[in-house]
Amino acid sequence: MIRLIRSIFLFTLGGGIYSILEMMFKLILFQGGVIHWSMFLAGGLVFVELASISDVFPWDMPLLLQGVIGSVIITVTELIFGIYFNIYLGMGIWDYSSLPFNLCGQICLPFSLLWIALSIVAVLLNGWLSYRLFGKERPHYKLI
Repeated sequence: MIRLIRSIFLFTLGGGIYSILEMMFKLILFQGGVIHWSMFLAGGLVFVELASISDVFPWDMPLLLQGVIGSVIITVTELIFGIYFNIYLGMGIWDYSSLPFNLCGQICLPFSLLWIALSIVAVLLNGWLSYRLFGKERPHYKLI
């Protein structure tokens, strides 16, 4: 039961945080802060997936490697959501076609590199939340 509550909490928190980050990004760059509801789902799913990094891998795994794994998780999730919402349903929520090293305009290398930093922050946040709220082991990390 605690595992389910933790997952629901992390999903809601991750979806909310990602939605806020997406709105801020759009406000700064595009003068509009409206986002699609699927971004909440993607953010929630990704945050739960990122939480599994500390559940599955040992604490002595370098934080940078956890960030790379997290980037892969986010990029794959983004590709799946992009193929479904942007290509299959034709919603055009985002388009990375103009960015270098993109795949079908749905994912691109520059954002995948950005996801490393975001993943590290998410792994750290999850570790402390899981420790403080759900009685998990006190987090301890090494950078490299």
